Amino acid sequence: MIKQLLRMLRHAQIVIIAALDRRVDDIEEVRAMNAQTDDIKKRTVANPGAKELQATVAAVLKRCDELDHRMHNPEAEVAYDVLAGRQGALSSIRRSPRAGVTRSPITVPNAM
Repeated sequence: MIKQLLRMLRHAQIVIIAALDRRVDDIEEVRAMNAQTDDIKKRTVANPGAKELQATVAAVLKRCDELDHRMHNPEAEVAYDVLAGRQGALSSIRRSPRAGVTRSPITVPNAM
């Protein structure tokens, strides 16, 4: 019974870490879109024929900021920082008193 519970706990940890990895990937993609859009804004700001493009750029930048804030809320009270990196999140989970049962490193296959 205990061995089965430990296997279930280990599986749950792997699932959680994989979800954190996906979240980090999503945040990185949104931030990349934000950077690319900001670059377009800077390159076209002086072009009077790009007013419609500038309006679209402003809307995309606003939405990127909203998504980034929603996925990585700096005001959230959490026991780990998702953006600390995959190993940072993993280390925090392993150090957690509630996860004290797991002593060995967990490797998660890359979801890509």
